[in-house]
Amino acid sequence: MTIALVVHQSVRGTTKAMAEAIAAHLNSRGLEAKALPLGLASAAEVAAADIVLLGCWTGGLFVFLQHPDGPWKEYVAGLPPLKARKLGLFTTYLLATGSMFTRMKEALAGKGPEVTLLLRSRGPSLSDAQREKLDRFIA
Repeated sequence: MTIALVVHQSVRGTTKAMAEAIAAHLNSRGLEAKALPLGLASAAEVAAADIVLLGCWTGGLFVFLQHPDGPWKEYVAGLPPLKARKLGLFTTYLLATGSMFTRMKEALAGKGPEVTLLLRSRGPSLSDAQREKLDRFIA
């Protein structure tokens, strides 16, 4: 069975709820998926997963200088090389994501396969279009 981990850093709960929605959707498609906060996702478990999605809320100055927060960057820096076949990123935001995904990718450089999924949401749930993107990602 394909194992998917959806690892998230959340402050107000929106990113956590989105991670749980992603994991629920992947489970509905026959994967063994779970959503875990940074503190509960061991580096070894993440490194061994078939599919990894990493998420963080969008920090920054309203509409520019968006970036993942310090705990997310520290967590990613401590990850060993990922064996995942597929790697995706997700974020929640209030106004704009700007350079968020660019900075997340920079933090992941050399850690695993190319990032092939980017999901962004203002809220905690998945839209039909996001579900379709997830379906294409896991196909």
